[in-house]
Amino acid sequence: MPIRYRQKEEEELRKKLAIMGNSYEIEHPERLATVLNLTTLLQEQGRYGTARKMLQVLIEDLKKVGRENGVEIMEVHQNLARVLIRQGFYNIAEKLSKQAFQFMQDTLGKDHPKTLHAMCALADAYYAQDRLQEAESLRKEHLEACNKVFPAGHIFTIGSTMTLATIYGKQGRLEEAEWLKVRVIELLKNNHGGDNILAVTATTNLAVTLCKQGKLEDAERLQLQTLERSRRLLGEEHPDTLLLMANLACLYKDQGRESEAVGLMGKVVQLRCRILGSQHPQTVSAEERLRSWKATREMNISPIY
Repeated sequence: MPIRYRQKEEEELRKKLAIMGNSYEIEHPERLATVLNLTTLLQEQGRYGTARKMLQVLIEDLKKVGRENGVEIMEVHQNLARVLIRQGFYNIAEKLSKQAFQFMQDTLGKDHPKTLHAMCALADAYYAQDRLQEAESLRKEHLEACNKVFPAGHIFTIGSTMTLATIYGKQGRLEEAEWLKVRVIELLKNNHGGDNILAVTATTNLAVTLCKQGKLEDAERLQLQTLERSRRLLGEEHPDTLLLMANLACLYKDQGRESEAVGLMGKVVQLRCRILGSQHPQTVSAEERLRSWKATREMNISPIY
């Protein structure tokens, strides 16, 4: 069996949690932090169902000890919201993240790191629902606060800049998006190195923008590079790797490489059905696109009588 992404760290966190279970109460800060770190790692591995169950159990455990309205449970809510976004449950994610953000802001202040984390989750819920103006407004506010709170080149600030660039791209503001995405890649390389998951995501985002601008050869070169890195770092069947495969299939379609596009998107659909489920929005979207491509190709090759 292949080694999972960051499997050793997962094993260490599970071992640490097992030891804590015998001597720490559920609400102990160190035990809570360990559970949240583990569920974040599970999300990065693409194991959303496992992360969701662990967070839901933690919420119930906190309620049992009278912590149903504290900072602790709100932090769990925002982490659960992130998982639900990846699973396609956008409305529930928005409700949870909005509740957590309001509580953190009222309790800790608008510039507290935990408030900023909650703000991120809410902005992501808006983005997932294509509510781009709301997502942009919140992300700009978030980035301004990050620039005040964190040092230059901090990973949180870079991540916020990258997300804002993605919003610009979806709004059709391609030159602004490209400039920001290039800036993000430079910041990552200078401060955190270029061979990590965030760098893969940043390079992928730039490739998508280049594709929309018609710079197909540059986009293909970047997408092939990032797909190879994602396969190496995350594995062939990780949801993020499948997203890169889907992007590459769309690029092949734009280049008129119909057979390659259909073949690759067919593989994406097959893997997403098994890993994310047939009803997941990403699976449904890929299936619809594949069906459309096949219909167009058959129409183009049908004999004319």
